[in-house]
Amino acid sequence: MSKSWVLVLLAACGAAALIIYARTADAAFAPAGDIALIETYTIHATHGELLLGPYSRYGWNHPGPLYFYVQAPFYVMSGYRSAGLSAGALAINLSALGILVWVCFLAAGPGFLSIATAASAVLFAAQSLDMLASQWNPHVLVLPTMAIVVVAAAISAGWFRLLPVLAALASFVVQTHLGLAPAVLAVSGAATAMLVVRAMVLRFDDSTVRIWPILIGTLGLAVLLWILPLAQELSQREGNLTQLWMFFGSGGDRPGQPWRISFRTWADMISALLRGDVHVAWGGRYRPVAGPVSQSWAIVETIIVAGIAAWSVFRKEPFRAALAATTLVASFVGLWSITQIDDELYDHLVFWLGGIGALQLGLIGDAVVRVVLRANRPIPARLAAATCVLLFGVAVAAGVQDLRVIVSRSFRPGLEQLSTRRLADWIVPKLEATVDHPLVTIDQPVWAIAAGVLLQLQKRGFAFSVEEGWWFMFGPPARPDGDLTHADKLIFAGPELRFRLKSHPGVETLGERDSVSIFLERPSTSLGPGSQP
Repeated sequence: MSKSWVLVLLAACGAAALIIYARTADAAFAPAGDIALIETYTIHATHGELLLGPYSRYGWNHPGPLYFYVQAPFYVMSGYRSAGLSAGALAINLSALGILVWVCFLAAGPGFLSIATAASAVLFAAQSLDMLASQWNPHVLVLPTMAIVVVAAAISAGWFRLLPVLAALASFVVQTHLGLAPAVLAVSGAATAMLVVRAMVLRFDDSTVRIWPILIGTLGLAVLLWILPLAQELSQREGNLTQLWMFFGSGGDRPGQPWRISFRTWADMISALLRGDVHVAWGGRYRPVAGPVSQSWAIVETIIVAGIAAWSVFRKEPFRAALAATTLVASFVGLWSITQIDDELYDHLVFWLGGIGALQLGLIGDAVVRVVLRANRPIPARLAAATCVLLFGVAVAAGVQDLRVIVSRSFRPGLEQLSTRRLADWIVPKLEATVDHPLVTIDQPVWAIAAGVLLQLQKRGFAFSVEEGWWFMFGPPARPDGDLTHADKLIFAGPELRFRLKSHPGVETLGERDSVSIFLERPSTSLGPGSQP
């Protein structure tokens, strides 16, 4: 059996082990908020009816559903448990890290660069422990983006057989979060351009003849991975891709972030691992660190990496030069991307840059060993491979520990998850007995628990539609279809709206817990109290 098949078999066994462990989680656990919506989209994927990516707070969806179709087998085989999605996220992250380590070892050879790069990536993953098994889409893209940078560098150095790997990783990241598209496309485009240049310069070499089957196969793979978003675009009058084009085409009307804030934020992320200050982003508003420390580190780090790129070109070390160049491209495009962010600056939009800084730190560590310690001789291949495998094992252990914590928490839900479960248990019998396909109205302050309760209704096969202004968060199957003027309304209300509805005699209270109330409004008592997001 070849080494490739051994790796595939080991990966399959690892995925099966994660699924088996996820099945030990509490099946009654009821997530809320964005995690509930991710599970909702995955259910749509298991039914084969999902053509869009995750929702955006701007009212459109990210380009494609690839993430949810990757998650679907983990979810189904785990018994439709939320922990199954965590197992899938961990499998994705470990796969990306494995690709990063494997490609770096192949392209860099048995030297210290492969060890330093693997060590920096594993250290970043270990410090971002809560991210490894997190199913939230901004978290599951950080390590794949780091892998894209390394794979693109290897392609630039002549490893053109990796082009399909780059296409798959880039499609996954761009479909799942459009905010990373500029950096991913810049790095991938630079690698592809370098490949074309090599093919033209070496056009008489036999190796270039074999480039065209790889290019054709890569193009076919890209079409296959993007066929669902393209189908959605062509089947609608204004498809999601058209909406994205219209939204970003009016970018001149949006101010973005001030340069000072953008630069300080970029510096915080790039220098995070170097300063030992890696904090996993959870969707909070980001305030750059005060003081010049992070800016100084980031500037020095960037200058050193640029020097490494120039010196490696001079010494004809293509992979080292390409890796330094691709990290710089990703870093600078990331800085530009921050300046384009609208409204408030959130930490999950910039956290991925910490991974780019980690790769740069690996390059610097390699340079220190080479220059200061004068250790430029090759390391025995088996020793280098064993070291890389050991480092990858550390990341696996950290990820399994994160999954263990998630499984354990399923038996000790928080207040929000507990409220979601209790409310769902209270209202389902009443709805099944008296209501058919209601129109859901959501009050902004309680949207997170509303998402969790609607997930529980969806898992029990109860059909519903969600009002205009909210349905895009729940996917196209929740879009109102036809005239629902006389439909029953299921209202999720916060304290203020609850006070108003309580005084109306025609509204029935289905359930109340903490600050969340659920009401049923019959057509004859229509109030129209729905609030827009």
